[in-house]
Amino acid sequence: MKIAIVSLHFAEYAILLAQALSNRNHKILLLLDSDNTQAELGKPPFMPGIETIIIRRRPLKDPRSILFNAPKVISAIVKFQPDIIHVQETLPHDYLFLTLPIIKLFPAILTIHDPVPHSGQDSNIGLRKSFYQKSFRKAIQNVIVHGEKLCQVYRSTSTGRKANISVIPHGVLGKRPSTKQASIGESFLFFGRMEAYKGLGIFLDALDLLDAKKIKYKAVIAGRGSDLEQYRERIQKNAAIKLRDEFIPVEDIPSLFLGAKAVVLPYLDGTQSGVTSMAFGFGRPVIASNVGSLPEMVQDGKTGLLIPSKNATALAIAIEKLIGDQPFLSRLEENVKNAAEHEFSWSAIAVQTEFAYLGAINANKE
Repeated sequence: MKIAIVSLHFAEYAILLAQALSNRNHKILLLLDSDNTQAELGKPPFMPGIETIIIRRRPLKDPRSILFNAPKVISAIVKFQPDIIHVQETLPHDYLFLTLPIIKLFPAILTIHDPVPHSGQDSNIGLRKSFYQKSFRKAIQNVIVHGEKLCQVYRSTSTGRKANISVIPHGVLGKRPSTKQASIGESFLFFGRMEAYKGLGIFLDALDLLDAKKIKYKAVIAGRGSDLEQYRERIQKNAAIKLRDEFIPVEDIPSLFLGAKAVVLPYLDGTQSGVTSMAFGFGRPVIASNVGSLPEMVQDGKTGLLIPSKNATALAIAIEKLIGDQPFLSRLEENVKNAAEHEFSWSAIAVQTEFAYLGAINANKE
């Protein structure tokens, strides 16, 4: 099968999927965005058998975005003549909208990572971006989502009612060091974009409860975003918290995750989480709110702990349990590694994605 993967965001995800599909003897064209690839990987790995085209990022108002980028994508697709085009939904990329008439000439499938926006800043996508998103969703009725709950959410939207939806897990992210390394986890890691839905305030409330009980812990907050400023002074007053207010360089990510006992995701709302996939990739259990499709990846008591949303007390109890019960933590780590090697491995996901492709191809013939 000839597969064109258009992924102007989620570069690591797209590369891992492309490699897994290539290993199954498919011919792959992979189109990536330069800045996103640099941010997530530093530089793309050498991938024999995969034709990779890096599209230079340009400001949205730069006319070259339309004059050069859109024709480059169109030319690559037309020359490749794919059996299926797989688009990773992302905003904003104005020029990609101009490729839609060409994409519609081929069987196509759209991975929708977030069927509805997260609360806070993420919900303010603007009229232009909203128009582009709706146009793609209306044009591409074959869809992949990363959870049964997300399938229900997308099905409830106007564009999702008639869609052909495949539910496929999100594969693991992150690359462990090649040398064998023992578990060195000491901290509880809050990682990624600091937006309102992530529940940073709930995490800090939970740590205050641990302080009141004189329970010792270490915490790391790593990332940047609009929700961080209101908590900055509070974080800086707590000597047990290490703050890294920056976009974390790709080379620093392994040490952050390998240095964690667990990764904490006290989301107020949400869909699924690439941070969970990265935690699993590094063999780290997750404490997560019971929202969206997070419970479909984080199995309570097996690969992590699930807590009610907006419940700092429950989060504090979960953190305390992992501090005080090393055998239980070790069992969670072993289960996470097993899940990463099996149901959330890219080899398993490639097989499921093949079935979704065949469904889209057959639907296009009808």
